[in-house]
Amino acid sequence: SSQAPAPPIAQPAMSPTRIALLALCALALLSGGFSENASAGAADNGSAEEQEEVDVDTMVPLMQKQLTSMATALRAAAGSGDSPALALIRKLADSCTEALEKAAATDDMNEKYDYLEEAVSRRGEWIAALSQAQVTTEKRHHQEERKEEFQKAMHSDL
Repeated sequence: SSQAPAPPIAQPAMSPTRIALLALCALALLSGGFSENASAGAADNGSAEEQEEVDVDTMVPLMQKQLTSMATALRAAAGSGDSPALALIRKLADSCTEALEKAAATDDMNEKYDYLEEAVSRRGEWIAALSQAQVTTEKRHHQEERKEEFQKAMHSDL
């Protein structure tokens, strides 16, 4: 007697647990590292105009390095971007890359600084978006687990 196997339960390309872990990693990446007040650590000598020039010359390479690291890590975490959380992580990586490209397109250090600072200053917004995506992913994962448990219970009664 051959019995037809139960239809397989469709699995997402990436488990919600992994997505949540990647979102947490992205949050850690965005919340650590570069300090928005890092320019306060620059030397306190010279006029305000000279100080601003020193800050820009010091800060541009630091911000470039940070945004490059963030873009690389976020893009790796986003993978194929086949879920809302991963698509968001990819979007954040694209924002970092866009700022780096704009900065690279100009020779003016003040313009470079402005492009890079704009991206770095959006970290709070990005962290909030990732936090919300993580909450949504966890809720969806819980719902999927309940659905799978229900399906298992229904199949075990047969």
